[in-house]
Amino acid sequence: MQRAFESLGGIHAVEGVMAKVVQTDLEEEEYRLFKELLEKQRLSIREGLRLAIDKMVKEEVRVDPKDPFLSASRWGRAA
Repeated sequence: MQRAFESLGGIHAVEGVMAKVVQTDLEEEEYRLFKELLEKQRLSIREGLRLAIDKMVKEEVRVDPKDPFLSASRWGRAA
């Protein structure tokens, strides 16, 4: 599912959420293999890259349940 982007000088708003545009270079073989994987799963390059980034972030970022931010109420005070 494609989302509407609104350009803001290098920053984009995606459904009301601010987003950054990321660009990189791939070797020809990396690109070919990546495209093959995407075609098998019927994904766009954007969707495949989002999945890869989401997976890496979820695997590497650990949430500390004792973090005061997680125990704060909606109004900014600890519960």
